[in-house]
Amino acid sequence: MTLGASPSMPARAAPFRFQDQMCLWQPPRLVLQKLATLSALRQRLLRVRQQLQQPVNEQQGFVEKSLQKQLAKNCQASLKAINADLENAEKQINVLIQGDDRLRELFGWITSVPGVGDAIAAEVLVATNEFKAINDPKKLACHAGVAPFDGGARALPIG
Repeated sequence: MTLGASPSMPARAAPFRFQDQMCLWQPPRLVLQKLATLSALRQRLLRVRQQLQQPVNEQQGFVEKSLQKQLAKNCQASLKAINADLENAEKQINVLIQGDDRLRELFGWITSVPGVGDAIAAEVLVATNEFKAINDPKKLACHAGVAPFDGGARALPIG
């Protein structure tokens, strides 16, 4: 018996058993590629800002006040520049989304969900290729990590 074959399905038919469910891969549109690049830039800027800001905030109770002020002053210009770059990236993301009818429509639908903001909506659009790659709500829930699982050996979603 070969891979994919079973007693009820001969080996020659096994490669064609999901043929009716196949669809061609579609590359993301150029505007979505730009959105993905800007979103990745936004995430990098957030990480860099946190890397600069966190040690200064954590040392606050452990070092002298004068040293703490000096550390904060040394990072102030960098943090100001990073915040400006972050604001610029977010503006570019919004301009990109508002400039495309399809993205604007999908973005409006996604952000209408309570608790979902602009950053999450942009990530969902990129991750799902405008809901072309993931168009099933259960698959999206699994991708997002919010689908309940029964915890069994196969880890199937409940429901």
